[in-house]
Amino acid sequence: MKTIFKLSLVMLFASCLQLGYSQQEGSSPKCGFYGAGLSMGWYNPSLDYWKGDSLFMNAGYNGAIDAKAFTDIRLVKNLSVQVGIGYWQQTLQENIKGFGDTKLIITGYPISVDLNYQLLPLQFSIITPYLGLGGEFLIIQNKLRFEDVDDPDAETGSTFLGHGIVGLDAKLSQQFILGLEFQYRLGKYTQDFKSEEFDPANPDNPIVTIYPEDISLNGPRLGILLRYLF
Repeated sequence: MKTIFKLSLVMLFASCLQLGYSQQEGSSPKCGFYGAGLSMGWYNPSLDYWKGDSLFMNAGYNGAIDAKAFTDIRLVKNLSVQVGIGYWQQTLQENIKGFGDTKLIITGYPISVDLNYQLLPLQFSIITPYLGLGGEFLIIQNKLRFEDVDDPDAETGSTFLGHGIVGLDAKLSQQFILGLEFQYRLGKYTQDFKSEEFDPANPDNPIVTIYPEDISLNGPRLGILLRYLF
């Protein structure tokens, strides 16, 4: 997925440059940057391991606030690329024996590239529906906050996700568009866990085993976006 993500990005920008050179005077619209904006939404990742096989299985899983800043690049009249950088955070809380009130804070920093296609034949009034596909490079961080013991260092890693998109754009004026967008994200990240086992031959040094767990990030995102047109 990492290789596909990079190749897609290169091909999209190469296509944009080629289209920009080949279009004739008077053709509309031309390839290039045409808008930027902000999106605020709600994302509910699966987090299946934490829900089903951890000390946080009974914590409240209410989803995460998801924010993104983005810019839009037009390829042709109804086809565009959106490049964005975002932030989301899921907090789980549980009272764990020996540790007290404990918080697990999972934070994501996605860098995304989406390809969106406007369904112009379905346009009505000021509303234009669109479909899209996208991918993101996600930097993800896990932090534990204990009440009764010292906090461990945060753990940071990265992964790649893909998503499908369905949206509606409402053109409020010549400069502003208000949108409603649904995504479904697909992907996972891998985290290493440590277990300790008593060693009768060396009681002061338990046997430490490191084992990985795949944790699903599949889930829906629903957001509202406001775009300013250049």
